[in-house]
Amino acid sequence: MERAGIGHESYVPGTEGVPGTYLLAERFPMTDIFPHQEFDEWAETYDGSVSINQFPFYGYQQVLAKTVALAEALPGMSVLDLGTGTGNLAAGFARLSCELWCTDFSAPMLAQACQKLPNAQFSSTTCAQT
Repeated sequence: MERAGIGHESYVPGTEGVPGTYLLAERFPMTDIFPHQEFDEWAETYDGSVSINQFPFYGYQQVLAKTVALAEALPGMSVLDLGTGTGNLAAGFARLSCELWCTDFSAPMLAQACQKLPNAQFSSTTCAQT
């Protein structure tokens, strides 16, 4: 079985009632659509950008507040913030005396977060496959 643009090498046949599938990751490898370099360059001005309350950041502060409220976090709870950026979301949990574990692929963004959140734990990492 073959589909247009997808070779037979990307098809895995099914078994007893389980349909086959195409391994699109082999055929179309993921690309880095958000290169960390762009966030590195934005780190110093990011907080100013998101505070303008205009497109595309209209409602940014309300989204952060709603996220913290929906989490129903209590003092002492551990919170893992993936994609911490400059720490704006994590700051809401810090105000609730949560234990913060923050990670981001942009070291300059994390440097900004470290200034805001001196008691948090930080790690610069990526989930990208190498």
